[in-house]
Amino acid sequence: MSRFSHLSKQEKKAAIKQLALQNRERLFRIKPVETEQVAGNELIDIEIKPSRYNIVIPIAKGRALLFNSVNRHLVLLDSDEHQQWSHYCEKLKLVEKDYSVKLNRQLESTLTSSGFLVDAEFDEIEAVKTNYFKERQDKSTLMLTVAPTMACNFACGYCFQGLNKDLRKIDEKVPDAIYQFIESKKQELSNLSITWYGGEPLMGRETIFELSDKIIKLCDESSINYNSGIVTNGFFLTPKVAQKLFDRRCTYAQVTIDGMEEVHDKQRPLLSGRGSFKEIMQNIRAVMEETPFAIAVRVNVGQENLVSAEKLLTYLTEEGYSQYGQFSVYFAPIEASTAESGTAFNESLSKQEFNERLIKLRARATEAGLSSVVTAPTGILGMCVAAHEGGYVISPNGDLHKCWETAHDPSKRIGTIFDHTNSNVTVNSQLWENWSPFDNPVCSNCSILPMCGGFCPHRYVYYGSGDDNALPCPDWKWNTAEYLFSRAKSLGFVTDDDWLAGQATASAKQSGERHSAESLKYSQQIVIDKIKNNTGLVITPETIQKGEETMPIRIIENTLRE
Repeated sequence: MSRFSHLSKQEKKAAIKQLALQNRERLFRIKPVETEQVAGNELIDIEIKPSRYNIVIPIAKGRALLFNSVNRHLVLLDSDEHQQWSHYCEKLKLVEKDYSVKLNRQLESTLTSSGFLVDAEFDEIEAVKTNYFKERQDKSTLMLTVAPTMACNFACGYCFQGLNKDLRKIDEKVPDAIYQFIESKKQELSNLSITWYGGEPLMGRETIFELSDKIIKLCDESSINYNSGIVTNGFFLTPKVAQKLFDRRCTYAQVTIDGMEEVHDKQRPLLSGRGSFKEIMQNIRAVMEETPFAIAVRVNVGQENLVSAEKLLTYLTEEGYSQYGQFSVYFAPIEASTAESGTAFNESLSKQEFNERLIKLRARATEAGLSSVVTAPTGILGMCVAAHEGGYVISPNGDLHKCWETAHDPSKRIGTIFDHTNSNVTVNSQLWENWSPFDNPVCSNCSILPMCGGFCPHRYVYYGSGDDNALPCPDWKWNTAEYLFSRAKSLGFVTDDDWLAGQATASAKQSGERHSAESLKYSQQIVIDKIKNNTGLVITPETIQKGEETMPIRIIENTLRE
C-alpha cells in the first residue's frame, strides 16, 4: 500500500510538487535513473502524464538522454528504461489515453519527482505563462542600457545602426534625469543592472565614471544590489580604463573581434580606414595581465569570415589566452536586423548554416579552454530589457527605448527620461507591451519555451525591418541535442561514439518547429490586433516601421484606462 493512498486528490498533487522541490538541487546534473533516490521510493497513485517540456535524445545502444526545460533536469535512460518510456508516451498520445500503462516502480518515482511526469490535470502552459509574466512584471528589478554617446570611432559595414551616426555626446541634463529616475524607484528596487552601450560608450567614459559613482552611492544607501557591464569595441579599453570601470562595479566587457587581423580590419576598420586589430589585442592582453576585469570576445560570423573565425581560435590558443580565467570567446551571427544594417544583408548566413558552423566553433573553443561547456540557462533567455517591464534603453538625448536595436532611431522611442511616467501610454510602448511568446503557435508549442521565452521581442515587433535570416530562435533551439549531449559527455556519461548522426537538431527538430518569416509576420499581426482591440487605434506593419512619422506618439490615456 502506498503511503500516499490515504491522501485526498489535492493532497496528492501537493505531494508531487513537494517531491519535485526536494529534487531541485539536481539541476544540471545527470545520473542513470536506477541510482536516483526518491523519498519513500513509492508510486503516487494519481493519474500522471509526461511533461510537454520533455526532450528525448536517443543515443547508441538503445539508450537516451531525457531533458526537461522547466526544471533543467537531465537524466540518462538505459535501453530498458528508454523502451519503457517510449511505449508509455505512445500510449498516452492516443485520443483515448491509456492511463493503465505503467512504468516500473523506480523509474516512475524518479521521473515524477524530477518533473518529467506531472499531474494529468496540470496545465503546464498556464504554469509556464504565470512564471514568465511574474518575472516580466517584477518591479524589484530595474534593467537599464545607457548610451553616453551614439558616436563611434569605427565604421563597421554591417552595423545595425548604420554608418550615419549621431556624433553628439550625452545631453548634460540626462545623467541627472537618470539618477532621479532610479531614485524614484528605490523603495521597490532590490536589483539594478546597467549595460553601458553606444555607439562606442568609452568615447563618453567620463559620464560613465561620474554617473556610476552617484548610482553606487544611492544603491548602497538603499540596499539595492548593483552590477554593470559594457559593450565596447575595445579600442579605448586600456588597463587604466578597465580598472576605473572595475572599481565602479562594471566588471566585464563584450569586445568584438571578427577573425584574424586582415579580415577583422576589413570588417571593423576605424573611421579613418585604418585597422583596429593590433590595438584591441594589445589592450585585451594588458587588461588580462594587470586587472581582474573580465572580457568576453564576441566573434560575429558571416559569409566573409568563416575561415578567419577558426584561425582566430588557433591564434588565441597559441597566444595562451586560455590561461586567463576572466577571458572567454563566443560566437554570434551577423544579422540584418534593421533597415540600416548595410553589408549584413549580403553577409548574413541562414540560421541553419550558422548553427551548423557554431557547433564546430564552440567545440574547438571548449577544447582549447576558451569557452565552457554549454549548460541550460538558469533563467529565461528572452527576459531582456525589451521584454522586462523594468527594462529601458536610454539614448544620449534622453529618449527612452525598449531595445538597443532601435536606440539609433528616434521615431521608435517609447518616451523620454524627462517624462518617464508617461512612457507606457505611447503607441511604440504598446507594441512591446502587447507582444507575448504565448500568442503564436511556434513559441507556445515549443519544448524549450520555459527557458527561451521567445528570445528576441524585436524580431516579432519589428518584423520586416531586416532580412529573412534575422529570426528569433536561439542557438539552443537549433542545437538542442548537441548541447545536451555535450553536457552529458563533459560529465562522463557518454562518449563521442554514443552520438547518433540522425539526431542532429537542424533536421531532427527535437524541440519543435522554428520561426520563419511567415510566423513572424503572423506574430506581428497579433500585436497589431491586440492594440486595436485595446485602444481602437488602427496601425499597420508599414506604420510600425515608420514610427512616429505616421503614428501619434501618445495614446489618449482614458482609452487605456477603460
